[in-house]
Amino acid sequence: MPERSLGLAWVETLPPPQGNQFIFIRHGESEYTGMGLDLTGGGINQAHDTAREMKQYLGHFDRVKVITSPAARAHSTALFFVQHAGIVPDEFIKERLLRHVDIKDLKGFVDYQQAHSTDRYGELWLTDKFLARDNNLAESRVSVENRARDFLFKYSKAVENYSKENGKTGILVFTHFEIIMYYLKSTYPNRDFPIRSRDGVQNAEPVIVQIDDTNRKLYTVVSRGVSSPAKV
Repeated sequence: MPERSLGLAWVETLPPPQGNQFIFIRHGESEYTGMGLDLTGGGINQAHDTAREMKQYLGHFDRVKVITSPAARAHSTALFFVQHAGIVPDEFIKERLLRHVDIKDLKGFVDYQQAHSTDRYGELWLTDKFLARDNNLAESRVSVENRARDFLFKYSKAVENYSKENGKTGILVFTHFEIIMYYLKSTYPNRDFPIRSRDGVQNAEPVIVQIDDTNRKLYTVVSRGVSSPAKV
């Protein structure tokens, strides 16, 4: 079943970015094979649609960089996005910190998911106490949260230094639901980013994080037209 429209009209109402930003984009609808493009036809269209909606906004940056998970579905989404957004990024980086969650025992994990409610893998993974700690089914929630924090620290500082000589910089980050959620949870008050109660982060949906002051770790998070201040 094809996904409903992302409803990205809110992007057109955004003021030009005032400083450096991360723009997290979840990968498009996937075949989940790990081979080839690993996107469905619908996933490719999602990447195209999001690129079209973001094209004008991205034009406000002096420089654009692309960082993507090494997983095929995220990397392919980045390629299709860049092509249709009409941008030539300064860098195109595959970053291991953004990889998908490692499933250690796929059959065991699927059986566990079916036995422990919730109809979305991401929701189960985020809320289940067993998956929070080291276990024999999947990488622990703590491990993935640490990866998100490492990414935040590493690239916030790098962008801050880079922009001093190269101007306002936009960082497009193509990755997975869990990494986006933990990045946002680590920057949002009380570690509870409210997007979770609104169908998670949809495929190919952008979430914009304004880097207001990396020295004091202050951010503004924008998604679906709602802007919220955030602080570690």
